[in-house]
Amino acid sequence: MLCCCARFNVTMTIRTYYVKGLLFYISNPTKSAYIAVQLVDDQVSMVYSVDMQAVTAIDSDAHVMDGAWHTVSQLTFHPSLA
Repeated sequence: MLCCCARFNVTMTIRTYYVKGLLFYISNPTKSAYIAVQLVDDQVSMVYSVDMQAVTAIDSDAHVMDGAWHTVSQLTFHPSLA
């Protein structure tokens, strides 16, 4: 029996003084599915799209532009990834 959904987990430790920038990006060869983790206005944002469907964004409330180490982790379930 196949799982009705799949998951992906992104975990990283960052230290920055910047308010914006790309931290991580991966896509399939046709770029119809991708995951990007980025800094937007001093906060971590993850955006992803699966099979050219609507882009989903997950934004943090924490501010990370303080030079301290921060661990960023996101576990996401998506039915189209199965």
